[in-house]
Amino acid sequence: MPSAAHDVLVELFGEHPEALADLVAIALHKKIPLPLVPFPENETIVPSLERRLDRVYFMGSKEEPSGFLILEIQRESDAEKLYSWPLSFEILRSKYRVEGDLLVLALSSAVCRWVLRSTAEKKGPLGTVHRFEPVLIPAADIPAHLLLDLARPALALVAVAAHAELPDAEEVTREAIRVTIAGYTEGSLIQAQLDWILAAVNQSLRKKLEEWLMEKQEYKSETFRRWHAEALAEGRQEGRQEGRQEGRQEGWQEGRQEGRQEGEQKGRLDGLQIALIKVLQKRGLVLSEEDTSRILASADLTQLQNWIDRAFDISTISELFKS
Repeated sequence: MPSAAHDVLVELFGEHPEALADLVAIALHKKIPLPLVPFPENETIVPSLERRLDRVYFMGSKEEPSGFLILEIQRESDAEKLYSWPLSFEILRSKYRVEGDLLVLALSSAVCRWVLRSTAEKKGPLGTVHRFEPVLIPAADIPAHLLLDLARPALALVAVAAHAELPDAEEVTREAIRVTIAGYTEGSLIQAQLDWILAAVNQSLRKKLEEWLMEKQEYKSETFRRWHAEALAEGRQEGRQEGRQEGRQEGWQEGRQEGRQEGEQKGRLDGLQIALIKVLQKRGLVLSEEDTSRILASADLTQLQNWIDRAFDISTISELFKS
């Protein structure tokens, strides 16, 4: 089910295709041929599919495109897309007789692992080989400061979505708000992106940011006024419970610190697992489902780093796992 963060990013990249080109340049160090022309939203690529692709672009023009780009924004795994993605891709390729890319913007480490696992080679009963490997952007692995850039304020929203469930969510979101206000010169753009940012975070953080914005900025969009009124009403109710919660504060702080440390450890594991698989894929070594599962199951940082070091020199996957 699409989340608020998913929906606001779909809106962002629909209204600002140039922001997608900036993201690809930062994350993949590659240039997208411009202009990107959005596929009309009222047209369906595959009528029989229940769900539409998030965004589709033509490179150059729709009439004579030089290529196409499919963008899918994922916060969680979706087994149906392992079938709908290749189908949509090949229909566009066949219809326009050009090559294209399917880009997956993964908003969590779990989605990265799911995408990498799904790219393993598949075989039919008689031996037909099939493999579909989309281009993956692990959003949370991009250093936040690269997305929080005054020269590219639209990407601040990507930073918010990528960090919405991480320990640094509040810090990143506050900086994204500053970048939005300082980076845009048009009030309408500032207002729209601030609405998107507040929609992308959870209710608790949203309330805190609303109060901060009321103190720091003259931001009075209709959405903000409505949220702020709701927050005041809820605040009065929560104020009655505040005294009971003060005694829990000390334990909460301790638990938060432990949770942050566990999160950092998990983040390092995810990063090494994904890096190893990407190195092997770049070298043209084909991973089976068993190989991919073994890598993603490893919880040993030293072992993963050793495997990465070895991945640059091996000629077969079996050499990777030798003792």
